Amino acid sequence: QAGKILDEAGWKVVDGKRQKGGQPLEVEFLMVSNSGFARIVQPYIKNLERLGVTGTIISVPGSKM
Repeated sequence: QAGKILDEAGWKVVDGKRQKGGQPLEVEFLMVSNSGFARIVQPYIKNLERLGVTGTIISVPGSKM
């Protein structure tokens, strides 16, 4: 159903990647370094890949509060 909604919004799959106007659909997940949440987000990235969406995890330094 998500693929259908993306298709209707103009995000078509071209060569296995979802694009609109020549621009790829990408999602970035920002994670605090060494937080351990990457293992939780990884299944979401796998599901995004099935839709032709590129998902990446960006690791950022933790805050010093």
